[in-house]
Amino acid sequence: MKKHYEDIEKDLNELKILCENIDIEVENIITQNKEKPDKTYYIGSGKISEIKDFTKAYDTDIVVFYNNISNSQKRNIEKEIKTEIIDRNEVILEIFRKNARTKDSKLKVELAQLQYELPKLIGKGKDMSNTGAGIGTLGPGETKLETDRRRIYDRINFLKKQIKEVDKNHETSSKKRENGDYPLISIVGYTSAGKSTFLKNISKDEKIYTSENLFSTLSPSLRKVSFPCGFTGIFSDTVGFIKNLPKNLFDSFKSTLKEVIKSDLIVHIVDISDEVYEKKIKAVNSILEEIEVKNIPLLLVFNKIDKISEEKLNEMKILYPNAFFISSIKENSTREFLLKLESNLDIIEDISIEKIKINFKDMWKLYEFSDKYGILEEKDEFNYSIKRLVAKNYILNSLKKKLEE
Repeated sequence: MKKHYEDIEKDLNELKILCENIDIEVENIITQNKEKPDKTYYIGSGKISEIKDFTKAYDTDIVVFYNNISNSQKRNIEKEIKTEIIDRNEVILEIFRKNARTKDSKLKVELAQLQYELPKLIGKGKDMSNTGAGIGTLGPGETKLETDRRRIYDRINFLKKQIKEVDKNHETSSKKRENGDYPLISIVGYTSAGKSTFLKNISKDEKIYTSENLFSTLSPSLRKVSFPCGFTGIFSDTVGFIKNLPKNLFDSFKSTLKEVIKSDLIVHIVDISDEVYEKKIKAVNSILEEIEVKNIPLLLVFNKIDKISEEKLNEMKILYPNAFFISSIKENSTREFLLKLESNLDIIEDISIEKIKINFKDMWKLYEFSDKYGILEEKDEFNYSIKRLVAKNYILNSLKKKLEE
C-alpha cells in the first residue's frame, strides 16, 4: 500500500511540473481514496466542499484533475465550485500547442485539441436538448452549438487532409533516405531526458533548439554526425514520450512517432538522476511496442551522470552492464560515446566491421567512398596498409571490388 501511495505522489508531482510548463502555479494538492468514482461528480461530496472552500479562500482560477473525468462530471463540478476545471490531458495538449513551431506540429496539435473539445460540445448539446425544446425543435442555444459542431467537423476534415499531405512529403523524403549510404539512428526517450542537448553536442550544431521545458521537440530533427573514425550517421531527434499520452495526441503524432520504425538503430536516452527512471524506461518501451517497433537494435544511454554521485554511478554500471553512461552537456563525454558506438556499429544489420589489406599504390581508390566508411584501426606493413573499416555492407563490397581492379 505504501508503494501505491508513493506512485500516486510521483504522478502528482509530474502533473505539477506539467502545470508549471504552462504557467499554472500549483497552490495545493488534494487527493481522495475512493473505491469507485461518483457518477455525478467523480469525487465525493465532501471533497467537492473542500475544493470549493479552498478555491474561494485563495481566489483560485483553475482546478486541475489528474484523472480523466467525463464532460458531464466536469460541468457538474464547475457548477458547484464556480471555478474552471481542466484535466491532465488538457494540460499536455496546451504544452504541445505552446511548443509547436513547425507547420507539421501546429496542424497535429490543433487536430488533437479539436478532437478533444468536440465531445464537450456534443455533451452540451444533449443537455440543452432536454431543456425547453419541443419535438422537432432546437433547444435554447442549440442552434449555435450545431453551427459550432459543424465548423469543428469541417476544420477537423481540413486538418486531416493537410496532415496527410505533409506526411506524404515526409514519406517521400524518408524513402530517399532508405538504403542510403548512412545509417539512420533515432534518439528516443521520456520528455526532458536531454535528447535535444545530446543531438546538439554530438552534431556540433548550435542551431538545434534546446530547452528545460517539457516537449520542446515536436517534429523530427535530422542531423549528420561524423564519428571520430570518419564514418557518418544520420541522427534523428523525436518527440518526447510520456506515460499515458492523450489518445488524440498519440493518434495525431502517430506518423511522427512511426518514423522510429525506419531506424537502423535506436538510442534510448534516460535521465539517470530521475528517481522514477525505471518507470520512464517502461513507459518509453510501451510506446515503442505500441508503434510496432520490432527487430531494431536498441542502446540504453543514461544521461546526466553529472547530477549523481560516483557511488550511484558505479551501482548503475553494475545494474546495466551493457548501457552507455554520459553527460550530454560535456563534449568529452559525448565524444567518448561516439568512440564506443563506432566500434559496435555492426549491431546494425547491414553494417560490417572488416579488416582490409590495401596496397599503397591503390590508396587513391578509397577517396571515391569519402565519408561512407570509417577507419577504426590501421597498421602499415611494407607496401601495404591493413585497415579495420566500418561501413554499410554494399559499400565494403564495392570498395573491395574496386581494389581488385
